[in-house]
Amino acid sequence: MVGSVAVGATCGPEGVRLGLSRAVLVAAGEKVLAGEQPRRAGLYGFRNSFASGGCAFLEAGTFGIESFGFAYCPDGDGRRPNTFD
Repeated sequence: MVGSVAVGATCGPEGVRLGLSRAVLVAAGEKVLAGEQPRRAGLYGFRNSFASGGCAFLEAGTFGIESFGFAYCPDGDGRRPNTFD
């Protein structure tokens, strides 16, 4: 798979949810880069998404300690391409 998806979470074990949702998160990132605004991908709902610098950013969760998000960079992030962080 080309690209990378990164996640930052402030609560809960996200590893299982992330693994189950990987393919649809990549697809959601592609949609953002194409100008769409996905509201859901796998086990995650999004409240906002935007593209910047060739990467897609998807904000999920609620405000406060449950906030988290995803970044999708089809060319990798420059450090560890083709990985989850």
